[in-house]
Amino acid sequence: LDKYGVTGNSFDIQATWLSFYQGSANNLEVIIQKAEANDNAIYSGIAKILKAYAYSQFVDVFGNIPFSEASKLDSGITYPVFDKDADIYPQLFALLDDGIKDLSNAAAANPLVPSSDDLIYGGDASLWIKAANTIKLKLYTQERLVKDVKTEVSQLINSGNIINATSESFLLPYGTNG
Repeated sequence: LDKYGVTGNSFDIQATWLSFYQGSANNLEVIIQKAEANDNAIYSGIAKILKAYAYSQFVDVFGNIPFSEASKLDSGITYPVFDKDADIYPQLFALLDDGIKDLSNAAAANPLVPSSDDLIYGGDASLWIKAANTIKLKLYTQERLVKDVKTEVSQLINSGNIINATSESFLLPYGTNG
């Protein structure tokens, strides 16, 4: 799998859903809740951006998926409804905007500040904001098929606050550099 060796015979779709909903989506929701409760806006912002990105990938692959009731087992929801993909996209934009707002919140106490535990940007909030805006650009690219997004795309591009250098890439490092 780590060498692009997925074939139609070996890909386990069930494991993908379980891994996403019991792992990634749930963990990000826990981080958001704990970060907000402890005024850790930077962690909250990062987790919201990662959550929006993860769900954007999932909805683009599967279409209708559990979103609004996902990760609500504590509320007694054991069978979350499947939300329409078109209804999820606006919520992803809102989640990205919330993440940007958290990362820009100079008044937050942030008793814990990410550094080496942030494997993507080392805690650099400005790079996370660029990543969020670039993810928005990706989402608008998908939405262009069903609505006019020229204004939104132009605003993002003209802002200059998107990933525009390889050193700013939204990548999880794999392996070592020497």
